[in-house]
Amino acid sequence: MSRPARVRGLGVIALMTVACLGNETIASGVLNITEDGWYTWRAPAVENAKTREIQVYVLIESGQTSKISLPGWQCQTGNKLETINAEVNDLGSVSADDSIDWLRRQIKPGSDIASTALAAISHHAGNYAFQVLAEIVESDANDEFREEAIFWMVVSDTDGAFAYIDRLIIGE
Repeated sequence: MSRPARVRGLGVIALMTVACLGNETIASGVLNITEDGWYTWRAPAVENAKTREIQVYVLIESGQTSKISLPGWQCQTGNKLETINAEVNDLGSVSADDSIDWLRRQIKPGSDIASTALAAISHHAGNYAFQVLAEIVESDANDEFREEAIFWMVVSDTDGAFAYIDRLIIGE
């Protein structure tokens, strides 16, 4: 291979690397929602779900999350998706972990949306959802969050959640 061809090849590799790093930065910041309005995204759903993806809708008002909705999921905490007469910003598909990370930040004492965030976390695929719920159970969080985290573990119907709950009951 001649020197100009090698230099060109290295240039292409460098540009591809920069493009991939740029896409990773965009992807990791995809749920950095700061503008007011409705947003939606999809993430992989827990294995035993009727659908392969969970769709999350959130409303941001005055820079704060004011609503979280999971249309189509049973056992919601009374937070139904209302008719939206506004544009919904579709953020597309994101990883379960990115979605869970965003939802996890919504679980704060005194929050009106913490229960729905816990429910949404439990519907995500992968072990990270279980880990987050287990951290809440084992934390010094208020009892309401701890009890809800256990409830949503059961609803997730995963082997890991049931094994964890068995250990809690037995006291191991």
